[in-house]
Amino acid sequence: MATSIYRNKNMRRPKKTPGKRRQRMKNQRRRLAALGIMSEEQAAKLSIQELRQKVIKAEQEAARAQGKESRNS
Repeated sequence: MATSIYRNKNMRRPKKTPGKRRQRMKNQRRRLAALGIMSEEQAAKLSIQELRQKVIKAEQEAARAQGKESRNS
């Protein structure tokens, strides 16, 4: 009896589904729009990699700005 299937974590992991991927993309577009970086229409034209990089960069800049505000107070 093979028990490797039960112990192999990678085979028991949930798969990344296209529906959840689309949902993540939609949320990232909304986050860019909420941060005021660009509109949702502009974000819809970006590739997946560009969208992720812009979201990461925008949130890092927002965190830096928040940190500077708290130091100045």
